[in-house]
Amino acid sequence: MYYFSAKKKLPIDITSTIHARSFWGENLMLVIVDLEANSILPPHTHPHEQAGYILKGNVEFTINGENRLLEPGDMYFIPGNVKHSAKVGSNPVQLIDIFTPIREDLKTDL
Repeated sequence: MYYFSAKKKLPIDITSTIHARSFWGENLMLVIVDLEANSILPPHTHPHEQAGYILKGNVEFTINGENRLLEPGDMYFIPGNVKHSAKVGSNPVQLIDIFTPIREDLKTDL
């Protein structure tokens, strides 16, 4: 398959307030993430390299102990096995995450 509709994709719950719709090929995964207001993504690591782009809203990221408030148009890169977390304020956030290799735990039905 070459084309997909994000509107038709059912999300999976990362937490009760963070929802993801994932799309992938052989070596690369794109995930649209919706974070409700006041969401918290606890500190965690994974072996996958991760890059992201903020579409809407403001979110405070902590990557390897460095805090930054990100807004639409901002990007981030997280090497594998580096601790990171996120905190959302009073407005929802939407972002795109890209992972390599593919995260099996984030696969959803195509």
